[in-house]
Amino acid sequence: MGDKYIEALHQAQAEMARLEERRSVLLRLIANLKELAEQDDGLAFELTPPPGYVPKGLTEEIRTVLSLTTVHLNPVQIRDVLIRRGVAHSSPKNLLINVHTVLSRLHDARKLDVVKGADDKPAFKLKTNDSD
Repeated sequence: MGDKYIEALHQAQAEMARLEERRSVLLRLIANLKELAEQDDGLAFELTPPPGYVPKGLTEEIRTVLSLTTVHLNPVQIRDVLIRRGVAHSSPKNLLINVHTVLSRLHDARKLDVVKGADDKPAFKLKTNDSD
């Protein structure tokens, strides 16, 4: 009976190793695509999620958007991406207010790289040295 469990354990470990290798390949692909996108006149990544995507909390969605982009985004751009990503909101104006609140907290926590945008207003991107 114990051999059956040991065999299942080995199969699970082998599957985990395959998944970790696949994850590693995907991470390298993402890094390469980011580099290519930056070389292409700062072209931003497509921030539209895959079909069936279920949005997370607002802060986590903003972090995701700011970590996926290759360019700094202003709050209005972030709001528009969040709407495309299916984030629930009562109105675009209220969502923009909430975006400003989250950006303020992330900035206070030193998680954001902030630059002046084309309109002299701040634009944001997640710092690359933060893993959380």
